[in-house]
Amino acid sequence: MAVGTPAIAAVTAVVVFALIAVTPFCGFMFDCGCDWPWSGLYHHCNFFDALAKLKCPWCNNVAAGALSMLAVSAPASSWAYRAASVGANANARFAIGVLAGAVTFHLVSLAAGVLAAIATGYPLPFTA
Repeated sequence: MAVGTPAIAAVTAVVVFALIAVTPFCGFMFDCGCDWPWSGLYHHCNFFDALAKLKCPWCNNVAAGALSMLAVSAPASSWAYRAASVGANANARFAIGVLAGAVTFHLVSLAAGVLAAIATGYPLPFTA
């Protein structure tokens, strides 16, 4: 497995993508009000609504949120690195690495969201 700049750049891009996309993905899954950083980030989350019966599982439970993000970050970064370490053209290696990391981010985030919802009693994603 070749180690090089495209793999490191792909991991960096996936980490930045994940840091930006995790909050709107939370809002998409749980319909809790979380949004893009430039649209309020977590400030409109139902966690801050005193009258809300249900609170976002990632915002309400620090352990569930942190464990979910750790569970997402490791495989997304790993797949980005591995995918970008194979191939010939540096640009293609970077693109493949970012794509692999982004797909992994979404799949593992969905699984982590389902687990967090089950653990906290929140309605399963897309059913709220």
